[in-house]
Order: sequence, then structure tokens, then C-alpha cells
Amino acid sequence: AKKARDQVYISTLRTDGA
Repeated sequence: AKKARDQVYISTLRTDGA
């Protein structure tokens, strides 16, 4: 659950950052 949450968090940051 933690890994999945982290993945989504990074994905959102990447999409928002880039």
C-alpha cells in the first residue's frame, strides 16, 4: 500500500512538474 501510494505521489509530481 505504501509503495503504491508512493508511486502515485511521484507520478503526480512528475506530471505536475513536467
